[in-house]
Amino acid sequence: MRGFATLAAALLLIPFTTMDPARAIAPPSSPGQKSAPYATALKAVEAEDYREAVRLLNEVVAAEPRNADALNHLGFSYRRLGRLNEAVAAYARALKADPDHLGANEYLGRAHLALGRISEAAARLAHLWNLCGPSCEAYRSLNRAIEAYKEGATPGEKRRPGRW
Repeated sequence: MRGFATLAAALLLIPFTTMDPARAIAPPSSPGQKSAPYATALKAVEAEDYREAVRLLNEVVAAEPRNADALNHLGFSYRRLGRLNEAVAAYARALKADPDHLGANEYLGRAHLALGRISEAAARLAHLWNLCGPSCEAYRSLNRAIEAYKEGATPGEKRRPGRW
């Protein structure tokens, strides 16, 4: 019993002796926290200024190479510029950082469709099914895009934002 009490006391002291007080207030990698350059890049994406977004997002990922959200937005911006190979590479990096990133899985599937790679798009759809099921918007959106592709629609037909 005495050993247990000693262990419990030691465990209680660990947070106080190893925690960096600055990190306790605002950890730099806390979910939802965006750096100023990333926030500016998101504004460029929203404004559909994809060239500027690519420039800014490349700066963000140079500083934060495992930022899956930034890599996903970089891929999206490349895809909107028609730079599909660079988009695929950015999405692949996002998925290396976070294999379950819904946006990167969906958008990589769309990039594959634009490149005519239906089986790769279907693989992304299957992964989304495993992640979130048929009620998930990322799954439904990619599924609609694949169905439209199978029906012979091309990326320029019936286009709406985010279609391909």
